[in-house]
Amino acid sequence: KATVSVLNWHTPQALSMSELVHRRGAPHGGDVAGREGPVEVVPAAATGVDDGILSTVWKRITVLIGLMLLQSMSQFILESFQKLVSDHVIVPLFLTMLVGAGGNAGNQAAVASITGLATGQYTTKMYRRVLAREFVIGVLCATALSAAAMARIHLLYSPAEQVEAFGEDYMLRALLGITLSLFLIVMSSMAIGGALPFLFEGVGLDREHAAPCIQVIMDIMGVYITCQICTYLLVESRAMPIIPLSFF
Repeated sequence: KATVSVLNWHTPQALSMSELVHRRGAPHGGDVAGREGPVEVVPAAATGVDDGILSTVWKRITVLIGLMLLQSMSQFILESFQKLVSDHVIVPLFLTMLVGAGGNAGNQAAVASITGLATGQYTTKMYRRVLAREFVIGVLCATALSAAAMARIHLLYSPAEQVEAFGEDYMLRALLGITLSLFLIVMSSMAIGGALPFLFEGVGLDREHAAPCIQVIMDIMGVYITCQICTYLLVESRAMPIIPLSFF
């Protein structure tokens, strides 16, 4: 049987290749004084290290193709808001920022839940508690990101042509549309991202797929949320002045 030697400060240990050994503590399996740390033996089947290259490629490519096709659905959303995108260039200019922030936020929450489930810190019955926690975290993070986005757009973007064409309060409407969209995207992304691994675990799917899935979900949701909010603020309610602030 194939074996591999793992050396610590004192005793070499022979482990089978069907096992993966993880030592907590300092390097070489010991603490700073050289004493042995606790050993956690995880079956290699649970980690995928014994899977062949082709089987791994097949598992991943099926998921990636499905996610790619799902993500392409955003094409139909953008086509239905084609006039908004063509007339109000601020929307496509910052759309990648919005969906990217949503994907990043959701991925953070998903990875935290995946790690908690993998280490035993969470159980599948704790999904409500985790969902409530991620919702609160999402509100706080969304508030901070929205403030940062508003400052960035106000200081570094000046749509003179749009202001001339659509009125002096155009910049305020645009700022509200982008920042409100960002707030909703980040808040919902963290809540969904935190809950998705529990859903996958409950239905028997690989929970690790929750991380790329939340990216795709928030790409689609982010485009739709942004287009809907900006349509209302920049198109439908344009006849109703909000607050014409001269410094915008």
